[in-house]
Amino acid sequence: MEGVSFSATTDKRKGIRLDPRTKLILLLTVTTLMFSTSNEGIMNFVKPVLSLIPFVLILSERRFKTAGKYLLLYLAYFALERIALTTLSDLLSFVVLAMTSIMTRFAPGIMTGAWLLSSTSVSEFIGSMERMHLTEKIVIPLSVIFRFSLRSAKNTRRSVMQ
Repeated sequence: MEGVSFSATTDKRKGIRLDPRTKLILLLTVTTLMFSTSNEGIMNFVKPVLSLIPFVLILSERRFKTAGKYLLLYLAYFALERIALTTLSDLLSFVVLAMTSIMTRFAPGIMTGAWLLSSTSVSEFIGSMERMHLTEKIVIPLSVIFRFSLRSAKNTRRSVMQ
């Protein structure tokens, strides 16, 4: 079978190609660090860098509008959070900080998860779960959820375009 290439069926996807297990570890890292750490010390620099990871991943898939919307949303809430920390006071500061903290902590994890779902096929996901030697009691429900979320995301994109 020398000279025969089967890469034509898998090379149609664009963007950064990672193993689904690596994608899951990346998702867990981003969400854990964004939720479990404060905005003090070195985390003042680490959190914005972690927030750029989903932007770069989505941008690598050439989904410029989605990446741009995410970046603008995150930067707006991040700037508003910094303004609320320094200039606002009392109840207004509390309300603004609560809203912006939720958005700056949730948005990177949500966008990383959305990238994971859009860039991974169900068969890749099942294969990686089996390579991790997970039991079928876990793999089958996760793959059903994975397939359902992919289908609903595609239907949402179609309805938005029409």
